Amino acid sequence: MSLVLKNGNVFYKNRFQIKDLFIDNSGKLFIIDDVDIDADEVIDISGCHIMPSFISLYDDKQFNEGYTVSIMSSEKNGDFIISDDLGNKDAIAYLIDEHKPINTNEDLLFISDSVNDKILKMYNTLHIKKIKKEEIKFLINKGNKNLTCDVDIDELIINRDFIKYIKDKTIKCVSGKNSFCKLYTNFVKEKLLTLEEVVNLVSLNIADIFCLDNVIENFEIANICIFDLNKSYRENKNAPYIFGKCLMTISDGKVVFKDNTL
Repeated sequence: MSLVLKNGNVFYKNRFQIKDLFIDNSGKLFIIDDVDIDADEVIDISGCHIMPSFISLYDDKQFNEGYTVSIMSSEKNGDFIISDDLGNKDAIAYLIDEHKPINTNEDLLFISDSVNDKILKMYNTLHIKKIKKEEIKFLINKGNKNLTCDVDIDELIINRDFIKYIKDKTIKCVSGKNSFCKLYTNFVKEKLLTLEEVVNLVSLNIADIFCLDNVIENFEIANICIFDLNKSYRENKNAPYIFGKCLMTISDGKVVFKDNTL
């Protein structure tokens, strides 16, 4: 089914711009400013933001929150190792260049155990899971460009010192459930981060690290989400309100979630 999305604030060329999008029957996306195209459905989404779909690092993908990919739950090629013999069974590592799991301690570049962690020499890119405040000093001191890491959203909310590491791109990803909405509520609305920076933290940076295609561009298969940033909700009755309601998610060119308000 073909679809036209009109008057959306689209994240295109790394900035938000008012654009019309057309998604054809094959799922390919086209930017169609001021062009009339026949489509099965036309939706005016004035005031809403269209972004590359979000990528979950460790939680299950949630179409109703804009997430279309879950790295950790992916079964492709066994790209991950969860190690029990490093003192941290949640330690996760991923070899980007060779697309294979890390099998031995000698392969590890970063060992999450204590403030005395060792960083071993390695030439492949390695992603480190949910880095802690005391660990990031080792990352900076080592200065290895092949090492990437993420911070959990709840850790970031508690320890806002992490913002400076996001700004200098030491931390390129934020993980955790509903991380986009929490980032928008706690950091964009408080002018600590820009909305563009948040999109990179939950989508484009992750796609780049894990070798995924996830951009809004002509002729690309549509992987996008549409949000109304003025709407708020609670994760549960005791949680604070967070802003950003997902209205639609399109994965691999197909609508996988559509809010009943559209």
